Amino acid sequence: MLPVGCPGCDHIFEQQLAVPFWGTSYFSLPWAGSNGYTYRVLAHVDNTTAMIDGVEHGLNAGQFYEVNGTNVPHCFSSDQPVSVGQYMEGAECGGNGDPSFVMLNAVGHEAMDVRFQTMGDVTTPDHYINVVVSTTAVGNVILDGSSVASSAFTPFPACMERSYAQLPIDSGAHRITCADGLLGVVYGTGMGFQSYAFSLGAFATVVDPCALSQSET
Repeated sequence: MLPVGCPGCDHIFEQQLAVPFWGTSYFSLPWAGSNGYTYRVLAHVDNTTAMIDGVEHGLNAGQFYEVNGTNVPHCFSSDQPVSVGQYMEGAECGGNGDPSFVMLNAVGHEAMDVRFQTMGDVTTPDHYINVVVSTTAVGNVILDGSSVASSAFTPFPACMERSYAQLPIDSGAHRITCADGLLGVVYGTGMGFQSYAFSLGAFATVVDPCALSQSET
């Protein structure tokens, strides 16, 4: 059940990102057609201060702050790296879909060019992509060869330097690009208790310690 007391029968799990890829700035968006969703902020070290829409929450290592049933966009920031997970609640609570779970990517790990494929079958006919970009980059997002209208984006109320869009997409293969980088989640819902969700993709520079050692010598 997710949250507790909300009937649902999916076994949900997601591989945690390695700590070096945790971040200090994240964004969450409602699922299209849903009444609410759950998020969880997890701390790695003691005395972490997490800000959610400007409201401070103190966390120690391994502690998390969770909210169920929210139905608005949120901005997360912290003074130490944290991990943020977003959950689709069971249909009897969320109003659409079934429990799903995705680890959100942090600012600094934006992707610029992603090809992806929707999941599911005839039982999950509704597919969407949630996109987050810098507000200055609105108008530079291209989905399947066509520019996404600037009017499709809305600034986050608590952090207007970033804007978001919820875009319906067809079943099948897609490509989305933004030269300034974007964060996103692909998901789908359907008949009864049916859903899926996955991160759109991320980019991070990885330093090869062996190569570094050789260059230093």
